[in-house]
Amino acid sequence: TAHAEAPLHDAVRVQVLNGNGSPGIGQEVADRLLADGFRVVLSGNARSLDHSRTLVVTYDATPEGLELAEQARDLIGVGEVQVSRLDQGIVDLTIVVGKDFLRKL
Repeated sequence: TAHAEAPLHDAVRVQVLNGNGSPGIGQEVADRLLADGFRVVLSGNARSLDHSRTLVVTYDATPEGLELAEQARDLIGVGEVQVSRLDQGIVDLTIVVGKDFLRKL
């Protein structure tokens, strides 16, 4: 069980998908998240590399799940939080990095 003083996002598993086609962008996002204790467990390209906006998708619609998604978004600096109804047993958050992130670099 987690201790009350531990950060909420300790051991939150994140998938980072490159949705803009810019090489190395997933690593840039991963570095920002890792520095704050998130665990990036999967990375790769999104199905489309033409995402204009970054998406932070949570699979947990509870206030805690939404708060974690918002923390991740704040670390990245851009993004829209969405709740997925699909169950995802591997990760807690999926981040699809859009072209808006490139403007924040």
